[in-house]
Amino acid sequence: WGRWVKDYREAWKIVQKVDHPQIGLVLDSFHVTALNLPLEPLADIAAEKIFLVEVADLPGGQFDFLEMSRSFRLFPGEGVSPVRPFLDQVMKTGYQGFYSVEVFNTYYQTLEVNQVARRAMASLKRLFDA
Repeated sequence: WGRWVKDYREAWKIVQKVDHPQIGLVLDSFHVTALNLPLEPLADIAAEKIFLVEVADLPGGQFDFLEMSRSFRLFPGEGVSPVRPFLDQVMKTGYQGFYSVEVFNTYYQTLEVNQVARRAMASLKRLFDA
């Protein structure tokens, strides 16, 4: 998701066209699922061009996209988005890199840091054990 490119399929075409070893993608489950983009084409991305995978969940209900993105993201498994199917498609690429929990949530900011870190780790463990 960006100012000019919001669809990972378009971003992937740009990365392929540029064809530079230090240009790749950061795939974010929040943006893919919040924009209701198809998951299956994720499996067609070259693993070596995926530089980072970020995971977050979406709350149910009606939210303004920007407000949801900046204040209401949830840890994987705490919301309604297909985070595991997203991850399954990424894994089909052979990606072996890092995963990040990218959660902007105003409620989580009120909690003790260690509590938030444990909650994030528990959500990733459930996600990867599924």
